[in-house]
Amino acid sequence: MSHKASHWLAEIPPALLKDSDFRVLFHLCDAHNSKRDPQTACFPGQALLREATGLSNGGLNNALNRIEGAGLMRRRRTRNLDGTKGPTYYILGCDFDEAQPTPQNGVGENREHGDEVVTDSASEAPADKPVDKSATISTSGGKPSPHRRANQLHARGDKPVIEPKKEPRAGNSGNSRLLSVAGLIQSGKAFLCTQISSQSARACIEAGLVSPADCVKVGIPI
Repeated sequence: MSHKASHWLAEIPPALLKDSDFRVLFHLCDAHNSKRDPQTACFPGQALLREATGLSNGGLNNALNRIEGAGLMRRRRTRNLDGTKGPTYYILGCDFDEAQPTPQNGVGENREHGDEVVTDSASEAPADKPVDKSATISTSGGKPSPHRRANQLHARGDKPVIEPKKEPRAGNSGNSRLLSVAGLIQSGKAFLCTQISSQSARACIEAGLVSPADCVKVGIPI
């Protein structure tokens, strides 16, 4: 895990994620290589993520959808020149400012990128085709590479380093979400608030959880 990714992960409010989502995000950060371009810094295969997290294929994809929906990660899918699915790159929140679309990296366009055609289609299923991962972790057989160290989680049951949130009661899901949004705004960190809408921010203000000045500080228009 890169220091950049680990420091960013430590700043995420525990209440923002479910236990399983945090576990997936932890292993995405564990696969992050800060020496690579932000567009290609993290691309573990789904087989590796399933093995590391103990989740089913559906459970893993649901967790990835929630993480992306919370604004903590973006997926960049690719296709090889022969039409087969290429690797899925995970752009973590710590790289958002550096991973802006440019004509050179081809994001948002169908451009040839080495032996891949880079796409950005959210409608395609995540790909886990093995590629050369010499600069990051290996996906072959789930065996750790020299770049991986023992992580801070046990295989089952124990809590991660950051205490994850407890599951909210069914009747309090709306309040829990509002409190999570307010927690992000109160953190004062703009990169955690990029996906918060003005409507959500106003709801937090009306509930007395934040002030308009708090919202302006993190770049949310009111």
